[in-house]
Amino acid sequence: MNLLPRNGAVPLLRRLLIAGLLLGGAAAPALAQSSSEWQKSSDRLFSEARRHYLSEKYWEAARDLILLLDFNPEYEKNDEVVYTLAQSLYEIGLPQGAERLYQHLITRYLRSPLQPDALLGLERIEYDRQEWNRCLEYHQIILRSVAPSTVTDAANYFAGMAQYQLRDFPKSMEQLVQVSVKSPWYPFAQYNLALAQMRMKQVPRAVVTLRAICDLPVESEQVRSLIDECHLTLGYLFYELERYRPAYEQFLLVSPTHEHRDEALLAAGWCLVQLGNLNAAIKPLTQLLLNHTGSASTEEGLFLLGRCFMKLKRYDHAIRVYDHLIALFPSREEMPAIQREVQTALLEEGIEVEKLQTDLLIMESELIDALPLQVTWPEMPADLRDERQQLLDLRQGLLRRIQEERVRVNRLVAEMDELRRITRRKESRMDWRAYAEFGKSRALFMQSMP
Repeated sequence: MNLLPRNGAVPLLRRLLIAGLLLGGAAAPALAQSSSEWQKSSDRLFSEARRHYLSEKYWEAARDLILLLDFNPEYEKNDEVVYTLAQSLYEIGLPQGAERLYQHLITRYLRSPLQPDALLGLERIEYDRQEWNRCLEYHQIILRSVAPSTVTDAANYFAGMAQYQLRDFPKSMEQLVQVSVKSPWYPFAQYNLALAQMRMKQVPRAVVTLRAICDLPVESEQVRSLIDECHLTLGYLFYELERYRPAYEQFLLVSPTHEHRDEALLAAGWCLVQLGNLNAAIKPLTQLLLNHTGSASTEEGLFLLGRCFMKLKRYDHAIRVYDHLIALFPSREEMPAIQREVQTALLEEGIEVEKLQTDLLIMESELIDALPLQVTWPEMPADLRDERQQLLDLRQGLLRRIQEERVRVNRLVAEMDELRRITRRKESRMDWRAYAEFGKSRALFMQSMP
């Protein structure tokens, strides 16, 4: 793998590395004399990696950080390098590599102020693995350490979530309320606090909590999406309480870009139907059909729209809606053949995904084993430097291949999940075609009446 920039502008650190590799032992005195330049070059490379990381370019950050670890293992900020590399690997979906780096930081850099952050990284990995008790163990270790509030807030959040998964809702609430209002985890802690309150049948308190989240400033897309979820949850709560007007108002507040906007439009239509305002119900249902074709809510929206047209005696419109529904659902005679075809496709894709996932695990293990955590370059014999360069190329190549394969695996898994979801929906709604045919027949009959 070519490590040189295409424009030929080779940074000083890399020039020194190349000189050391090509000249062998003869370059060592020059390198010793240029220690300050070496430090500056290391700083520049770390700064570049940090820029990549903060720009969410995690693959690029990992590439530069591995390079820096390999060729300057005595860098004074190596604890930051290890931690940032661990964070990068976690973000790109390599938790095993991240876990090893967090553990390395904890055992190697005993006086690093990043020790609590590394413990938090391990707590988060255990949470992702659904190892709830292990997650809580790391939480207790963090509480016993001298951790900054930013770390304890996040640790309390994951502990509260682990307790929620263990269905210990009182303890979950105890942890989640400890997340500081200044923490970026605060809105998410409050939302899950509201869910725990609902589990504890504390509906009025949950409504107050959700309303408070909706009043928070929108500081990121994640917070915007969370506020939309709060509006959606409030809407469903009010609907179950038969408070259809406030429920409708909450559903309308869900952003057009939110992933569950289709559900909000369908629910808004139901609210207006329950209020007896059929003409008004047509608008959100029409928006649903125009903007969210193919979603699970579309089919139910069509039935509700057909019902509205029938009650309004707009039979031509009702017939068109029912025709559209009939076209969406295969007949009972066609369904077995479709199921066999889908199962065959899923089996073939499943074999391919399993092979790719196995290859990914092997490559990730090779990358973890090749991470430069134990070797010190100045003590390496000159005759091993070529092998060291080959090892560097191996790491960079592995990282690139893992990136490409992970994109492919994620795409295949998403396609398979979507195919399963659509098939399950069609199977569970096979009778809907009959309902649509009955609705169409009824509309034709009513249309023929004088």
